[in-house]
Amino acid sequence: MLKLDMTTTVTIYVLVNYVCTFMIFLTWYQNKEKFSGLSYMLYDFLFQSIGMTLAAAYGLFPAFFTIGLANILMFTGATLFLFGMAMFLQLSINKRFYLFYSLAFSLIYIYCIYFEPFYRIRALLFNGMILPIFSSHRVFDFLCFTAE
Repeated sequence: MLKLDMTTTVTIYVLVNYVCTFMIFLTWYQNKEKFSGLSYMLYDFLFQSIGMTLAAAYGLFPAFFTIGLANILMFTGATLFLFGMAMFLQLSINKRFYLFYSLAFSLIYIYCIYFEPFYRIRALLFNGMILPIFSSHRVFDFLCFTAE
């Protein structure tokens, strides 16, 4: 039986992220005039890919890049995807709130890297703060499903 180590698994995941980013780029390039919001979705995939690359390089670069910037990019990418979905579905959202929310996450996360350097705290912070963003995605699904 083939055994995969964590490094191989993460490397494959990062490469798949870049392939998905390329596919979203092609979709954006061909349909940017037809559908609104695709730019935000492209930025999300790009931020997710770069963030995962930085996270996978843990130990090669300073913690600010491999922990802080990586998670901030992934969090901001999820926020940008939310903006893209709202534009695509022609729903209005308060972008300022989410931008402030992302800035607050970034500042708190950087604080936790240097002053509360426990992984569990950062994991709880990331998951706790991204939950409302993912919940907004579900609300969009509900609004579009009930509109039909």
